[in-house]
Amino acid sequence: HDGMTAGGWPAAKLTEVITNARTAVADADYTALASDRTIAYSAIAAARIVTLPAASAYPTGTALTILDESGSCSAADTITISRAGSDTIDGAVSAVIAMAYGYLALQSNGAGKWTIVDQATSNLPPVGIGTPADPNNPLSVFGASALFNSAGDFNFTINKAAASDTASTIYEDGFSGRAQVGLCGDDDFHFKVSPDGSTWHDALGIANSSGVVTANFGLSASGVTINNVLSGNSPGALAALYVSQQTNTTPSLLIDAYSGSPSLGPSAANFIFRSARNTAASPSAVQSGDTIGLFGARAYGATGFSIANKAILKFIAAENWTDTAQGENVVFSVTTPGTTSLVQRMEIFGTGQIAFQGAQADQSKAAQIPTTGFSITIGNTSTTLLLTPSGTLASGTITMPAAPIDGQIVRVLSSQTVTALTVSPNSGQSISGAPSTIGPAAPFAMIYDLAGATWHRMG
Repeated sequence: HDGMTAGGWPAAKLTEVITNARTAVADADYTALASDRTIAYSAIAAARIVTLPAASAYPTGTALTILDESGSCSAADTITISRAGSDTIDGAVSAVIAMAYGYLALQSNGAGKWTIVDQATSNLPPVGIGTPADPNNPLSVFGASALFNSAGDFNFTINKAAASDTASTIYEDGFSGRAQVGLCGDDDFHFKVSPDGSTWHDALGIANSSGVVTANFGLSASGVTINNVLSGNSPGALAALYVSQQTNTTPSLLIDAYSGSPSLGPSAANFIFRSARNTAASPSAVQSGDTIGLFGARAYGATGFSIANKAILKFIAAENWTDTAQGENVVFSVTTPGTTSLVQRMEIFGTGQIAFQGAQADQSKAAQIPTTGFSITIGNTSTTLLLTPSGTLASGTITMPAAPIDGQIVRVLSSQTVTALTVSPNSGQSISGAPSTIGPAAPFAMIYDLAGATWHRMG
């Protein structure tokens, strides 16, 4: 019965019956028909495209399945399902099967949209969460955050095929790279940044063989702690750079420099102070008396470290600085035993003068107890020779240092008289004004002129 004639029973028309139409395709592109229900690839040797019929022409609620029954589909030899006209497939223009024996099942809404209702669950094609899938990225996610959770350990692994490849995470601004962290072209760990996504600065590198951190463009910080012993001092609390160690066998700071001409100054290992008034953004000239740089020392007392330096080597401006007047003095200050007050003891002026604010002690003094006929050569490192014979001596000889420097001074004093004294130059030297006797009231001093290789008497 046709279901229309009175007295009959309901029955579907032939045009309303959904038939199962299976189309086999052997390694070729294919344009699907509205009557297709299964499109099966029996062979694939290259990437192939299946073009869908218009969504409006396909029965709604009816699945169209496209599959690889050859087992030859792969990431290289894919099956791309392409839309007709302006239709969409899960909001995108296409979908991809990229695995052996993979498949996709789609349904049409009858009005321009196809929806994937089933697909292979391993080796999936690109997936979009909150955004259309991107064929260039296996996973695309759009949202405010993502959560990875575990009841125990959890690891996120990024692997690369070879040492020269890259395994990294990239941070972008408007899809333009600004930072990259990971194994970038080798097996060391890199922190890279970019101002424009094109020029990259390899700011930090950590060597995998040693753990050594290299800052290729320097470090700038308000407070840094370098610490191999527990300490309650937080970075910046005491100094911009704080170093702490539990050892007395290695230095806290070691500076190496390598150059073909270390005598040039800045190319040798060095420590430089720079000072200015005002601010870093708007510096101004230092003024007379300003401290330009300072080395200080302090230590632990009965209950804590001293809060001020107790010995200093200070560099101070000797005048108001300009680009052509930059006088500088060096000051040494120490703390007198039994007190806590810092006292200046010596100042070296830029004019070449030296001022002492304390007694001077000649620790190079050499004391001798000669007898008649003595012969003494003054050492290269002695400034004062003190003779203390038991009584008057008839004769004796004093020979000057063998390797003096220009301007070196030698003083000779005696507690007793040496009646016949001979003062002789050393090899290659001469002497001018040498005394012939010495006594308690008649000491003498000599100064050496390197250019003339001559000792001259001073008094």
